[in-house]
Amino acid sequence: MSHHIYHTEGFVLGSVGVKEADKYITIFTRELGVVSAIAQGIRKGSSKLRYALQDFSYARADLVRGVHVWRITSAQPSTDLVALTADPTKYRTYVKILSMIRRLYSGEAPDEELFDDLKESLLFLSRDTVANTEMVAGFELTLLVRILHKLGHLRAFPGREEYVSQAINPSMCQSAYNAKAVLIQEINTAIRESQL
Repeated sequence: MSHHIYHTEGFVLGSVGVKEADKYITIFTRELGVVSAIAQGIRKGSSKLRYALQDFSYARADLVRGVHVWRITSAQPSTDLVALTADPTKYRTYVKILSMIRRLYSGEAPDEELFDDLKESLLFLSRDTVANTEMVAGFELTLLVRILHKLGHLRAFPGREEYVSQAINPSMCQSAYNAKAVLIQEINTAIRESQL
C-alpha cells in the first residue's frame, strides 16, 4: 500500500534522539501545522538528512503519515534564511521566535497565514536593512506581538493594530523599540494568561 507524500517547507523547532540513530523532529509546516516526525538514521555520519534537519533550520521536507507516526523520507536545506546564521544577534532572535512558536502552537492544524507571516518577517530580518541592535530588538517585539495576536492570545491594547495590520517594516521596528516597556508587559501578560 502506497502512502501520500507531503512536500512541504518548514521550520525545525527542535528534536529528540531516539534509539541509536533516529530522531523525532518537530517541524512547523505551512500545510500541516506542527508535526512530530521520525527521521530514521539521521544521527549516522552518512545520513543525508542530518544537515537539512538541524534544530532551528529551515528546510524543504517530504513527509509520509504512517500508521502511528509521521516519517521524514527526504529533506533539503533551504538557503532562504541562511543570512540569519551569520549575525549572532539576529540568530538569537530567530531562535527565540521559533522557541515561542513551539511553546504556543499546538497540534497539526495548519495556519497558513501565521506561517506566511513568520517566513516573510524572518526574510525581512535577514536583510541588511535591519542593521542595528535597536531595530533587531524592535523586530523581536513586533513579531512576538503578531504571533500572539494570530494565535488569539493577545488582548486589545492601544496601538496594537499598528503592529498587526501590515507587513513588518523599519519604522514599525523602531516604534516597537520605543514602546518596549508597554509591549513587553502585553507580551508577558498574554503568555501568562495562555497558561502554556
